[in-house]
Amino acid sequence: LGSERIAEQLQACSELTWQGDLFGCSGGVFMENNLPIQIRENSVILETRKLEGEDYYTPCDSIPNKYRKSCIFEQASWWAEVLDENYEKIAQLCLGSGSSEEEYCFKGLGNNIVERSAYDIDLIKDLCKRMPDKTSEALCRAGAHWAFFANPEKRNQAEGLCQDLGSLKEFCIKKADLLNLNENT
Repeated sequence: LGSERIAEQLQACSELTWQGDLFGCSGGVFMENNLPIQIRENSVILETRKLEGEDYYTPCDSIPNKYRKSCIFEQASWWAEVLDENYEKIAQLCLGSGSSEEEYCFKGLGNNIVERSAYDIDLIKDLCKRMPDKTSEALCRAGAHWAFFANPEKRNQAEGLCQDLGSLKEFCIKKADLLNLNENT
């Protein structure tokens, strides 16, 4: 999209009703930036934005703060593409994303792992175990939990992603509420 287009689209997002940290208009802007869809006369092609040098954080490092959580959540999916699913490297990039965005990065990675793993819970847990510590593993699983919850056919399996985390089980379940639906409970 380019930084000028992103700024223009985020300005349009700011005028819409949904102003949550994730999903909605801003999530779509970053998803389209990272994985643009090319519509042709007889086909639809999903492309991947190219990595330029070692510039892993663009555009997240140059946008207004209110959109950074959404950007880094979607950035994890792009990293999985350009880094050939090197989850250890992606975890290190999450750690370097900035303290307030780090949580969203690990949740975005977990969300992305679900689709890549075809909803294989054992594989998801194994990939999330590659995170640098138990808290980031729980956040990865929380993002995966959300992906299961958001799919009506898989919703009843969502809780299984947090069950065996011991003292981090409730943390994982709470962090899986990506829309903050239960923030007043």
